[in-house]
Amino acid sequence: MEWDESLTTGNELIDSQHKVLFERMNEFKRAMELGVGREEVGEVIAFLEGYITAHFAVEETFMDERGYPNRATHKEEHASFIRDFEEFKREFHERDPSQFFAIKTHGWLTGWLSDHIAQTDMALGRFLKATS
Repeated sequence: MEWDESLTTGNELIDSQHKVLFERMNEFKRAMELGVGREEVGEVIAFLEGYITAHFAVEETFMDERGYPNRATHKEEHASFIRDFEEFKREFHERDPSQFFAIKTHGWLTGWLSDHIAQTDMALGRFLKATS
């Protein structure tokens, strides 16, 4: 996951949080390439728990304060991600995660986040810019 200026939403706070997420996901990828296992996946899960709470709250606050017309759909994407994340977390704690689990986790996270940022968050960014 490489940060690309085309993913800039135009909102400084949202963009800075996205950049931190990309950095952390790249650290995770490098660790997987080195064969790091359960500990690194656990660190990613712990990071994401805090990140999800803080980042989604920031976006949702902007949506509510500005009356974003697509906020219900955007919030549902967040809720869906949280449900999926909770399932990954459950699977991680119930099983001995393999490298396959780490690769699957990374693939799911990077795919969802790239799509969400490139489409849903970009639309929010355009709205926030237009209403500031």
